[in-house]
Amino acid sequence: MARFADRVKVSTSTTGTGTVTLGSAETGYQAVPSSLDGHTVRLVIEDTGGAWEVSTGVYTHSGSTLSRTLTSSSTGSLLNLSGNAKVFISASANDLDLLYADINVIVLNGEFVVDGTANQTLTLVPSVTYRFDVSASSISGHPFRFSTTSDGTHNSGSQFTTGITEVGTQGTAGAYIEVKLEQDCPALYYYCANHSGMGGAIVVRPPVVGTDALAYDANLQSFVSTFTLPTSDGSANQVLKTTGSGTLQFGTITSSAGFGTVNVASRTLTTNTTVGATESALTVGPLTIASGVTLTIAAGGRHVIL
Repeated sequence: MARFADRVKVSTSTTGTGTVTLGSAETGYQAVPSSLDGHTVRLVIEDTGGAWEVSTGVYTHSGSTLSRTLTSSSTGSLLNLSGNAKVFISASANDLDLLYADINVIVLNGEFVVDGTANQTLTLVPSVTYRFDVSASSISGHPFRFSTTSDGTHNSGSQFTTGITEVGTQGTAGAYIEVKLEQDCPALYYYCANHSGMGGAIVVRPPVVGTDALAYDANLQSFVSTFTLPTSDGSANQVLKTTGSGTLQFGTITSSAGFGTVNVASRTLTTNTTVGATESALTVGPLTIASGVTLTIAAGGRHVIL
């Protein structure tokens, strides 16, 4: 990747298409700093008659020279320098393209298709700039929006706009949505402002390194976003149970009067046992049921043998 320095602009008396020998700095500018010695830099050359060249080159501080590899120019090739050119360091369009990630969005069969997959779950990293390309004509009439609520305004939610800038008219050439989320951004969803059921989920997470990626498994993120979790540990032998309304809490498994016990040591059931309609039983098998003993599993009850 090319390196840069602030306000570098120098003259050159070099002629031809070869390596440039740099002269003195122009008034108000500086020469190429020695810290760039041996590094590839992005250079722009302006010559007489409006000729210009954008190149990369390796700077050699001893002798103040820059090699030239063409990126683009007014002639389509390296300029044949006149001996009166100016050289300065500046980013090119290629360098600026590296500053954001492109995400392509279209509409197909009544669904948002993002980078080729319909309704897919997206992963966005805070402080990284993304550009959602919404220029496809199929998006016309389907405004692409963000919300903290699944399906947005169609599910009593509202549009999320923090760090989101819309450029142009969606469905027309050049339109895009630039997204740069804050570090405390919650989980998001994308949706169509005019029609329900077209969007999907967005997992917001910090950049992941090595085995830390396991902590950000997409399924786990979805699970955590769905439930309210306990803020402290439970007691010994308690289990996590759902309240049925989106909250997990620690609790103790209770047995009805008809629920017997299993002798785990011998794995032999010696007393009549009933697993009620709302109960579950777990046995480390094999399980032997003694002669004359009955194990009853009521409708709705479960008994799992491992």
